[in-house]
Amino acid sequence: MRLVFATLFTFGLQRQVGADTLSTFFKLIQLETHVGVSPTALRSLLAQMEALLPQFQQTCEASIPPKTRPAVLAADETFPGDGLLLVLMELCSGYILV
Repeated sequence: MRLVFATLFTFGLQRQVGADTLSTFFKLIQLETHVGVSPTALRSLLAQMEALLPQFQQTCEASIPPKTRPAVLAADETFPGDGLLLVLMELCSGYILV
């Protein structure tokens, strides 16, 4: 089951490979005797996995202990038109705040 879910997540959800292609792959490695690998069954599993992803993300984020780390920041201002625009970038992660 771990192989099926890992394959569905990596190729089905992240790479947008279709259920028909995934079904063919599972049949080639002879998993159809152990797991339902029809395109319809795989579409159902993909939909369930996609629906559970936000909950999984929250669970993973909640399990990480909060810690503070020093921020490395860069700031600049620019003047588009008549206004002032302040830009702040967190250099470690690349997040930009405007």
